[in-house]
Amino acid sequence: MFFNAHNHTDMSNASCGFPDVINKTQDLIQRAYDLGLYGICISDHETLSSHIQALKYYNKMQKDRPFVLGLSNEIYLLDEQEDIDNRDNNGHTPYYHFILTALDDIGHKQLRELSDKAWRRAYKQFIYRRPTYYSDLEEIIKPNQGHVIGSTACLGSRLDHLLLEGKIQEADNEINRLSNIFGEGNLYIECQPSKEFDNNQSKVNSFLYEMAVSHNLPIIPTTDSHYLRKEDAEIHRVYLNSQEGEREVDDFYATAYLMDEAELRSYLEHDFTDEQINQMLEWSCELGKRIKGYDLFHKPIIPQIPRSKLPNFTIKHLFEKFYNQYPNFGYYASTDRPIYERYFFSQIEYALEN
Repeated sequence: MFFNAHNHTDMSNASCGFPDVINKTQDLIQRAYDLGLYGICISDHETLSSHIQALKYYNKMQKDRPFVLGLSNEIYLLDEQEDIDNRDNNGHTPYYHFILTALDDIGHKQLRELSDKAWRRAYKQFIYRRPTYYSDLEEIIKPNQGHVIGSTACLGSRLDHLLLEGKIQEADNEINRLSNIFGEGNLYIECQPSKEFDNNQSKVNSFLYEMAVSHNLPIIPTTDSHYLRKEDAEIHRVYLNSQEGEREVDDFYATAYLMDEAELRSYLEHDFTDEQINQMLEWSCELGKRIKGYDLFHKPIIPQIPRSKLPNFTIKHLFEKFYNQYPNFGYYASTDRPIYERYFFSQIEYALEN
């Protein structure tokens, strides 16, 4: 069995600001189930926009075996000073990739808080930048550990960069730093299938396994899925080059699609023994089993405004005939609701009228 903790939907495209993914949310989830996976995470590029749609589909799909949906976010992680230097064009630090996976409702709230911080400091420098700082993780996750799993993402991660550059001590320091933030048992090393024996992914995989062993951390395989099937690679290539001119995609995205366990094994065998692969797949499923599910649905939450700050207002019930058709609409028009909620409704009514 295999739990795939790193996958993208087409919601990543708007977040990135350029073509990147051809997966529809429901298709990604259904394909993972049909392939026999134990489960799948939705981990778009700094956006949580697909999560409600994913939950709705997951909750109604027909399932005759255990199948887990995880909600994640692929953030861009660096220090505040690195970001400041980049904005001033004095720095050249990559916006390193990192995966956050919520284990429960508390964890998802932490993801939302972190994403809010990232988007509030967003700016455009060739492409959209929405960095998360290590200090954000220390502020939000470290005081309440155990609700979010951190995993080290793809070749775009700081850890992979350091290992490929031979900076082993700095890589050790990075793992220690992250372990301290997420807490014991809540940091995973992530590796991905390599197309060939001697490319960068293959080179870094060996280093990643050694790091996992030396730090006593689980290592899990993922596929960083940007398209659903191997035969979709050409469609994905054309899509990626549809707006931004020519991009080299054949090698980088060669294995970035959903795979069943057998196909994944055939790639992992480039870099790992059967025993190592078995252990990594087991660890991936253990991560899936830790996900407790999510209850994110609720009526709109209206900010509470002190009565002294509310102007006089009147609800005219101009759209009363729609109250039964749209229950939330009528809900806030009721005299039983708090005054700040009725004021909120009056403003909607005013906007619709005018």
